[in-house]
Amino acid sequence: MAIELLLPTVTRTGAARATAARREPPPEAVLALVDNTKTRARDLLVAIGDEMVGLGAAASYFVVTKPTASHALSASASSEMLRRAHLVVSGVGDCGACTSCSVHDAVHCAEQGVPAAVVVTDPFVGLAEMSATRAGSAGIGIVEVEHPIWARDAAGVLELAAEAAPRLVEALGLRAATPTGGPSA
Repeated sequence: MAIELLLPTVTRTGAARATAARREPPPEAVLALVDNTKTRARDLLVAIGDEMVGLGAAASYFVVTKPTASHALSASASSEMLRRAHLVVSGVGDCGACTSCSVHDAVHCAEQGVPAAVVVTDPFVGLAEMSATRAGSAGIGIVEVEHPIWARDAAGVLELAAEAAPRLVEALGLRAATPTGGPSA
C-alpha cells in the first residue's frame, strides 16, 4: 500500500516567473481584504481595514470572500479584485493549507504589480515564509499576529488589528498619512 503525500505549496521550476513592475498606489488607494473564511478572519480583516483607513494608508477597502480557506482565489475573482484594488491583504493563515493558500493569493497579486501582504498567526510564520520563497516571491509582506484568533472576543480582535495595521503599512511599503475615508461597498 502506497501513501501519497501532498504538500500545499507551489513549486516553480525552470526560468523565474516574470512579474509586473510594482505599481505605486494613488493617494486615494483602495485596499482589498481577502477573507479565507477561517473563524474570525473576516472580523480581523475588517478591523485591519478600519485601522489602515484610520492611519491614512488607504482611502477605503472592500472584502473578497473565498469559498474555502484551502484554495487560492479563482482567476475570475482575482482579476475582478485586482481591477478595483491598489493594495491587497490576505489572510488569516492559522493552519497549513490556509496559510499556503493565503500566501499564494498575496504572491499572485504581487506578481501583477499590486503591493500585497498576508496575515498569519505566529506558529505559521515559517510556513508562510517558505511558501512565499517556493512560489518565487520572498518579498511579499508577512505580518504575524498572535495565535489563535478564533478564540478572541470582539475586543481581542480589535486589539490584534491595532497591532497589525502599522506593520502592514510598513510591509506594503507605505507611509501612514492623513485619514481620508472608510469602507466601501
